[in-house]
Amino acid sequence: MASHPLPFLDWDVHHGNGNEAIFLNRPDVLAISLHQENCFPIESGAASQRGEGPGRGFNLNVPLLPGGGDQAYRDLFDLLALPMLDACKPELIIVVRVMSPTCSRFPGVTVVGEANKAELEWQAFCFSP
Repeated sequence: MASHPLPFLDWDVHHGNGNEAIFLNRPDVLAISLHQENCFPIESGAASQRGEGPGRGFNLNVPLLPGGGDQAYRDLFDLLALPMLDACKPELIIVVRVMSPTCSRFPGVTVVGEANKAELEWQAFCFSP
Protein backbone atom coordinates (compact mmCIF):
# COMPACT_ATOMS: atom_id res chain seq x y z
CA MET A 1 0.00 0.00 0.00
CA ALA A 2 1.32 3.41 -0.94
CA SER A 3 1.95 5.66 2.03
CA HIS A 4 0.84 8.71 0.04
CA PRO A 5 -1.84 7.99 -2.55
CA LEU A 6 -1.84 10.08 -5.71
CA PRO A 7 -5.02 12.20 -5.78
CA PHE A 8 -7.11 12.60 -8.93
CA LEU A 9 -9.43 15.58 -8.37
CA ASP A 10 -12.26 15.66 -10.91
CA TRP A 11 -14.59 18.65 -10.57
CA ASP A 12 -16.57 18.99 -13.72
CA VAL A 13 -20.32 18.56 -14.29
CA HIS A 14 -20.30 14.81 -14.88
CA HIS A 15 -19.18 12.00 -12.60
CA GLY A 16 -15.56 10.90 -12.97
CA ASN A 17 -16.68 7.39 -13.82
CA GLY A 18 -13.60 6.60 -15.90
CA ASN A 19 -11.22 7.40 -13.04
CA GLU A 20 -13.47 5.55 -10.62
CA ALA A 21 -13.53 2.42 -12.82
CA ILE A 22 -9.75 2.42 -13.22
CA PHE A 23 -8.85 3.13 -9.60
CA LEU A 24 -11.75 1.64 -7.60
CA ASN A 25 -9.64 -1.20 -6.16
CA ARG A 26 -6.41 0.74 -5.71
CA PRO A 27 -5.17 2.16 -2.39
CA ASP A 28 -2.35 4.07 -4.11
CA VAL A 29 -4.76 6.48 -5.83
CA LEU A 30 -7.31 8.78 -4.20
CA ALA A 31 -10.11 9.45 -6.70
CA ILE A 32 -12.29 12.47 -5.82
CA SER A 33 -15.22 13.48 -8.03
CA LEU A 34 -17.39 16.55 -7.44
CA HIS A 35 -20.22 16.45 -9.96
CA GLN A 36 -23.91 17.08 -10.53
CA GLU A 37 -26.00 14.25 -9.15
CA ASN A 38 -27.34 11.88 -11.86
CA CYS A 39 -26.18 14.16 -14.69
CA PHE A 40 -23.95 11.80 -16.67
CA PRO A 41 -23.67 8.91 -16.60
CA ILE A 42 -27.09 8.46 -15.03
CA GLU A 43 -27.08 6.56 -11.73
CA SER A 44 -23.33 6.76 -11.22
CA GLY A 45 -21.28 8.71 -8.73
CA ALA A 46 -23.19 7.86 -5.57
CA ALA A 47 -21.68 9.14 -2.34
CA SER A 48 -21.91 5.60 -0.98
CA GLN A 49 -19.36 4.27 -3.51
CA ARG A 50 -16.14 4.58 -1.49
CA GLY A 51 -13.98 2.04 -3.34
CA GLU A 52 -13.71 -1.73 -3.30
CA GLY A 53 -11.34 -4.28 -1.79
CA PRO A 54 -7.97 -2.72 -0.99
CA GLY A 55 -9.21 0.55 -2.53
CA ARG A 56 -12.03 0.93 0.02
CA GLY A 57 -11.90 4.49 1.38
CA PHE A 58 -9.85 5.80 -1.55
CA ASN A 59 -12.81 6.88 -3.70
CA LEU A 60 -14.87 9.96 -2.84
CA ASN A 61 -17.95 10.96 -4.80
CA VAL A 62 -19.53 14.31 -3.99
CA PRO A 63 -22.79 14.60 -5.95
CA LEU A 64 -24.26 18.12 -6.00
CA LEU A 65 -27.87 19.02 -6.71
CA PRO A 66 -28.57 20.84 -10.00
CA GLY A 67 -28.32 24.60 -9.60
CA GLY A 68 -26.49 24.32 -6.27
CA GLY A 69 -24.17 27.12 -7.29
CA ASP A 70 -20.80 28.28 -6.10
CA GLN A 71 -21.41 28.26 -2.36
CA ALA A 72 -22.67 24.68 -2.21
CA TYR A 73 -19.76 23.59 -4.37
CA ARG A 74 -17.17 25.39 -2.21
CA ASP A 75 -18.73 24.18 1.04
CA LEU A 76 -18.63 20.54 -0.05
CA PHE A 77 -15.14 20.93 -1.51
CA ASP A 78 -13.91 22.40 1.78
CA LEU A 79 -15.85 19.94 3.96
CA LEU A 80 -15.11 16.69 2.11
CA ALA A 81 -12.33 16.97 -0.49
CA LEU A 82 -9.77 19.14 1.33
CA PRO A 83 -9.62 16.96 4.48
CA MET A 84 -8.99 13.87 2.32
CA LEU A 85 -6.27 15.71 0.40
CA ASP A 86 -4.73 16.84 3.67
CA ALA A 87 -4.82 13.30 5.06
CA CYS A 88 -3.02 11.78 2.05
CA LYS A 89 -0.20 14.39 2.08
CA PRO A 90 0.14 14.59 -1.70
CA GLU A 91 3.28 15.69 -3.49
CA LEU A 92 1.24 16.07 -6.67
CA ILE A 93 -2.49 16.51 -7.44
CA ILE A 94 -3.91 15.51 -10.82
CA VAL A 95 -6.80 17.86 -11.68
CA VAL A 96 -9.25 16.41 -14.20
CA ARG A 97 -11.71 18.83 -15.76
CA VAL A 98 -12.84 17.50 -19.10
CA MET A 99 -16.22 19.24 -19.31
CA SER A 100 -16.92 22.71 -17.95
CA PRO A 101 -18.76 22.77 -14.62
CA THR A 102 -21.18 25.20 -16.25
CA CYS A 103 -21.72 23.17 -19.42
CA SER A 104 -24.76 24.37 -21.35
CA ARG A 105 -25.41 20.90 -22.79
CA PHE A 106 -27.16 20.08 -19.52
CA PRO A 107 -30.06 22.49 -18.84
CA GLY A 108 -30.19 23.85 -15.32
CA VAL A 109 -26.60 22.98 -14.54
CA THR A 110 -24.85 25.67 -12.56
CA VAL A 111 -22.48 23.64 -10.47
CA VAL A 112 -19.78 26.29 -10.20
CA GLY A 113 -19.16 29.66 -11.85
CA GLU A 114 -16.02 30.66 -13.74
CA ALA A 115 -14.57 32.86 -10.97
CA ASN A 116 -15.07 30.18 -8.34
CA LYS A 117 -13.64 27.51 -10.66
CA ALA A 118 -10.45 29.54 -11.05
CA GLU A 119 -10.21 30.00 -7.29
CA LEU A 120 -10.63 26.25 -6.65
CA GLU A 121 -7.98 25.43 -9.24
CA TRP A 122 -5.60 27.90 -7.61
CA GLN A 123 -6.38 26.39 -4.18
CA ALA A 124 -5.52 22.90 -5.46
CA PHE A 125 -2.40 24.26 -7.18
CA CYS A 126 -1.21 25.92 -3.98
CA PHE A 127 -2.23 23.02 -1.73
CA SER A 128 0.40 22.25 0.85
CA PRO A 129 -0.27 19.66 3.54
